[in-house]
Amino acid sequence: MSSGGVAVRSDSLKMINLYEIPVGDVKRIVDVLQNDLKEYEQLDADFGPGTEEALKKFVEELSRHLE
Repeated sequence: MSSGGVAVRSDSLKMINLYEIPVGDVKRIVDVLQNDLKEYEQLDADFGPGTEEALKKFVEELSRHLE
């Protein structure tokens, strides 16, 4: 799929690159999300299918950069 010769990606294929976020902030965010993932029982029911998996992947990716 293209629009005027420019490839158009669906939202599921688009990527966001995050830069210049202090490591301390990222660590706090990861800690909070990991904690919330353990305690929250109905992420998908409350926020839609795939929410829990998306958050787990996000935390995993951020954690990789903190190792």
